[in-house]
Amino acid sequence: MNAVIVRYELDPDRLEEHLELIRQVFDHLRATTPDGVHYGVMRSVDGTSFTHIGVYEDDDARGVAGGSAPFQAFVAEIADRCKVPPVAIEQTVVEGFAIFAN
Repeated sequence: MNAVIVRYELDPDRLEEHLELIRQVFDHLRATTPDGVHYGVMRSVDGTSFTHIGVYEDDDARGVAGGSAPFQAFVAEIADRCKVPPVAIEQTVVEGFAIFAN
């Protein structure tokens, strides 16, 4: 399994728009339940720093998640919404247990 961690700081004036775009991504994921996709977003206590964690069982799963229309809308203007641009760190999963389990 491969993973990616993305961190950035948002412009506070774009917060509501940004949160709505995140909600649309997750609405789509819940509606389509793509196999092999594990995804979570966390917001820091400062209110404007975000961390995304995506874990993908294979490249196909990653492509399905990243290729969706809501995800493409989310990333389309991400640089304009950020004070500190996104930095992605590719990872390889060593172990995990019930991360983001509902």
